[in-house]
Amino acid sequence: MDTIRIPPLSQADVPVSVTWPTLHPTQSDWLVEPKAVGGGLIVARTLVSGEALNTAIRVINMTDQEYTIYCDDELGKACQATVTGDGGRTT
Repeated sequence: MDTIRIPPLSQADVPVSVTWPTLHPTQSDWLVEPKAVGGGLIVARTLVSGEALNTAIRVINMTDQEYTIYCDDELGKACQATVTGDGGRTT
């Protein structure tokens, strides 16, 4: 990922590289939980395919200034997601 600039008061899908906890992750999807990163940048909850090495996550710049994301910035951690019988909600 290159350096990415997020305009003020906007959202964007940012390409990310996925680092799996093991060499062979189980066949399931992964959930990135929402998180505040720096001053005014929010990472949105994002569902990531268990087969993806590269994907995108949504970020929201809540400030009135441009926000820069650098190539080595960690934007969040993914947890293994499971679908429950409660209306198809993901946990």
